[in-house]
Amino acid sequence: MKIEFQNEMIKYLVQRKEARKYIQAVGSELFDLDVTKTVFDLLQTFDERYNSQPSIGNMLEFFDREIRQAKSGDLSDVYKEVEKEIKEIYRPFTANTNQIREIIIQEYQARLMKELFIEKGSELKTGDKDIIKDVFTRVSDIKRIGDNDFEQEDNRGIFALRQYGEGKRTIIEGSPTYLRQLNRMTSTGGFYSPQLVILMAAPKSFKTGTLINVAMNYVRDGKNVYYVDCENGEGKILDRFYQSMLGANWSEYSSGELDDTLKEMVGRFKAMGGEFKADFYPANSNTIADVEAELERLKLEHGWEPDIICYDYLDLMNPNDYKITEKRLKIQAVYFDAIKLQKKSGIFGIGLSQVSKGAVSQKIITMTDFAEDFGKAANCHAAFALCKIPDEEEAGVMRITPVAQRDGVGVSSGMACFVAVDESRMTVKEITKDEWKERVSAREKTTSKKTSPRRNTANLKDR
Repeated sequence: MKIEFQNEMIKYLVQRKEARKYIQAVGSELFDLDVTKTVFDLLQTFDERYNSQPSIGNMLEFFDREIRQAKSGDLSDVYKEVEKEIKEIYRPFTANTNQIREIIIQEYQARLMKELFIEKGSELKTGDKDIIKDVFTRVSDIKRIGDNDFEQEDNRGIFALRQYGEGKRTIIEGSPTYLRQLNRMTSTGGFYSPQLVILMAAPKSFKTGTLINVAMNYVRDGKNVYYVDCENGEGKILDRFYQSMLGANWSEYSSGELDDTLKEMVGRFKAMGGEFKADFYPANSNTIADVEAELERLKLEHGWEPDIICYDYLDLMNPNDYKITEKRLKIQAVYFDAIKLQKKSGIFGIGLSQVSKGAVSQKIITMTDFAEDFGKAANCHAAFALCKIPDEEEAGVMRITPVAQRDGVGVSSGMACFVAVDESRMTVKEITKDEWKERVSAREKTTSKKTSPRRNTANLKDR
């Protein structure tokens, strides 16, 4: 293995969240240089002791204390060499993670195979069928490591007949959103684990703003929300979250004049027990495994677990299975990865999706209007469209309509949740159907002289 590649491998192990599960799986024999072996041993020891990957500061301090405790002779030259290597592995990581992950898994499999045959080699010579069967089973498990990526499914299901018991019915309690009409369109008055719910709309249709409003109001109700951002950066998401809390435009928010009000509101939210955490996962370079690794860190270090995950948005993530390369299949795989994480964690997720180009100006959006891949409609548990044609947008209103649900009302029900939208103040507030009609009608009257009689909004207010 090339030295340059070994350097990228240890960078991967120390820098990428999802790589933590591989740290204890491999050994220092992966590396040729003594200094790299030493740094890797430090990484393994730190991970074992603190259950996390070290920052550069953590690593340097940890190394310094380990050296001083060793009380050996003059280690100044070694110290400088190792310190230099530690700083080197924290330089920006740019290598292909799929290749590194594949080789790490192969090396881990080879190590396990070697250990197995050392353990069972002499016994195999006897030809005992039970021993051969045991070795065969263990070899099969080792070969599957590359497929399940070290994960094990604890829930094996139950037998319908032999484990039947009266009254053992699954009770599902949905977590309602702050939008009552939206809740009425679901079968449980809200969403529940392991549902993946998608909000779909045209580009620049305030999808992120709507998702932040949903998240903010869940936090207000005492829920923990983890926001996976792939486009904006966690700082920008946090600013929008605070704007939504305040109902303030950017000028009012950034001036600092509302800081006392915001501080008071934060205190009230905290008293309810909820929390909002946003993290940035650069587009096309992270997987749901990275998200899971970070959630594990948050649980270990802060005792914090989310009730809901918001994805902004899943199309920009890579599948856990690096062997999937076709774009259509990648998107579907990411959806399945998200659902698997949500089932394991007992939570639900809400994500965003674009609609196809042809659906941008449509009055009604259906499941055939998903951008990129129709498979999204099949793989998500529910989808709702954020609908607003030009008259609605100019009137500052929007309809949230059902697109597809495994349970709950469908698009044919004609139901909708009507909201007023103020993008400048980052607010989405529920209104009645009559209020929505009045706003649209008022807008139509102001433009009636300039509008053709054959307008595509003629029947909109009759929905």
